[in-house]
Amino acid sequence: MTRRALAGLAAILLAACGQPPAVPRALAWLASVQSADGLWHSTTYGLLARGESTTAALTLALALLPEPERTAALPMTARALAGLAARHAPSPAAPPEPIDYPIFTAAHRLHALAILQPVDWQSQATPLVEFLERMQLCERQGWQPDDLPYGGFGLGDLERPKPLGADLIGLAAVTAVVEALAAAGRSDHPLIARARTFVHRCQQFGRDGDDGGFCYAPTGDWRAAKAGSDHREGRERPRSYGTATADGLRALVACGEPAESSRMRAAVAWLQAHGRSTTVPGLSDMIESSLRLYWWQTSARCTRASPASAGPAGEKPLRQHLVDAQATDGSFVGLGNAMKEDDPLVATALALFALGALPR
Repeated sequence: MTRRALAGLAAILLAACGQPPAVPRALAWLASVQSADGLWHSTTYGLLARGESTTAALTLALALLPEPERTAALPMTARALAGLAARHAPSPAAPPEPIDYPIFTAAHRLHALAILQPVDWQSQATPLVEFLERMQLCERQGWQPDDLPYGGFGLGDLERPKPLGADLIGLAAVTAVVEALAAAGRSDHPLIARARTFVHRCQQFGRDGDDGGFCYAPTGDWRAAKAGSDHREGRERPRSYGTATADGLRALVACGEPAESSRMRAAVAWLQAHGRSTTVPGLSDMIESSLRLYWWQTSARCTRASPASAGPAGEKPLRQHLVDAQATDGSFVGLGNAMKEDDPLVATALALFALGALPR
């Protein structure tokens, strides 16, 4: 039976079980565009054409689906994991190939392996953990705990000595890494403690004027201040906004922060006060639409990790917003291109993350 026929059968079976049709339609579309090598290669962005980061993200999104969708997707996820293993993903980019988000690739692949647990998953997981440990900004490259980037991850694929490697660091990558390690049973890994330092620095907490929310990075990176900044305590401090705060709360949970800690309560309070919107709270119209799908998925996953954080406008309206974002072919499409949500592979991964986290 062909992949397309298998996907069609899966869609029929899931629909017969009364499952929301959005997921079966997305599975059928993904089966139709999965390449012979098992990967999903972007035709929208050359940066994503290698297919490693898109495939790792989609594989994790499929692995996180509840039953019976997860089982229906197993033929695809098995082929995807085999394809990533064959490439030893994240593999070094061979110039002039662009670097394809190796930290996200490693974290998402590790997380998917930990959930699906194919027979050789531990042997595949070990080099991924070693790669992530090697790429974390810490003492081995000359970084010290009082350096703002300490514990974070850049977006490169080579280990570099301080001060190199700290460009483009951010909370989203750290969240992906610590959640993957926690899923793989590595919560006691030293990487987690170093990452916690970075996560804490991203939270607006413990100083006059702090609101408990999160920014993208504690450094001067322009992306840390997507919501603007305020001049406090002698320097510019980025304001909190929705996607970063949901990511930050997820990271706190994965780092083992106690549920009743003052940091957790502050982050939950920020999301309860601001996070009910289906648009990204705290962002201007110029950038907000380009992060809309990311907001929906990280807020849904945040609610799963910490139910007290609620989520945008209740689950049923959010599910309907997701259904409305689905194209006729079963793929999803975002509203803006600043964060590549106009790529149907990226958008479909984000939508499946959200749909998988919402309660039935």
